Amino acid sequence: MKKWWLIVLLLLLVVSSSMTAKQQSLQPLLQTWLVNEPFKAQLSWLHIPYWDTVVSIDERGYFLFVEFLIRKACHFIIFACIAVALMQFKLRACMVLFIVIIIATLDEVRQGFNPGRTMSFHDIWLDTAGGLFAISVILFLRKRRERKV
Repeated sequence: MKKWWLIVLLLLLVVSSSMTAKQQSLQPLLQTWLVNEPFKAQLSWLHIPYWDTVVSIDERGYFLFVEFLIRKACHFIIFACIAVALMQFKLRACMVLFIVIIIATLDEVRQGFNPGRTMSFHDIWLDTAGGLFAISVILFLRKRRERKV
């Protein structure tokens, strides 16, 4: 993986967090692609505590709930990718995690200044979890490779 990938990920993060909620809405796409509401019965069992509420299909409706799941998965995945990109610089794992937390915090603060968007400590935790997951996998694979040599 090239080291420039980190710059691409950070630019993607800046662009996406600069958009308003309306600009980022996946509703029209989801209503077209998921017209038959697949997995609705299975997803109905999920009730996710978030802020001062519980997010569910009952509370938000199918399409808003699916969009919520996609957005939160994107938080986890992009910060996992950022951690992978940072690990290429041969930094210690704790330093990579620290940088991930700083980037996540700055991203949420920046997002808080956009119309229709809010800053969320839940998202910082989710971003950190994505980074920690990637770091853990990398360290596990490195240890495993060292044992085989």
